[in-house]
Amino acid sequence: MMVLKRKQIVMATLIVMVGIAGYLNWQYEETSVDEPVSGTVQEEPVGQVQMVDGVENGDYFAACRVNRESVRAKSLEILNATINNANSSQEAKEQAQEKIMVISKNVETEGNIENLIKAKGFADAVVFIAEDSVTVTVRAQGLTAPETARIKDIVSEHAKENNIKIVEVN
Repeated sequence: MMVLKRKQIVMATLIVMVGIAGYLNWQYEETSVDEPVSGTVQEEPVGQVQMVDGVENGDYFAACRVNRESVRAKSLEILNATINNANSSQEAKEQAQEKIMVISKNVETEGNIENLIKAKGFADAVVFIAEDSVTVTVRAQGLTAPETARIKDIVSEHAKENNIKIVEVN
């Protein structure tokens, strides 16, 4: 009976920690992502492309990468704490290990997609892979339909995901 309560406490603690990390990430994104963008977001997307104006060279993409890595580091820290906790159940440890493997695979896939997009002639790109979607932020001005299709092809081939959102940054 005591083991069952420990499992519940550990899982509840993990859920609370992930919630806090998500809240802090949301707060961080609200302040850090809004700062570099001095222009306006156009509300008329072309297909699923959203255009963002007024971003200084490199700042937006660098901030996105730093934010992405910061969130990942927090998640990995929580998962590793679960694995190393002597009171964690075997099931919780296995789930944490599986999530670490997914994060590792996503890191590799995001890097590959970013490099392929750059190889197709775009100045810069940042890719975010979530459970059920992929968001690609690309430095471009006036993406054409063939360019958008090329980006979607790269993403769907490597991420095996069809829910793709492309954000265009000038």
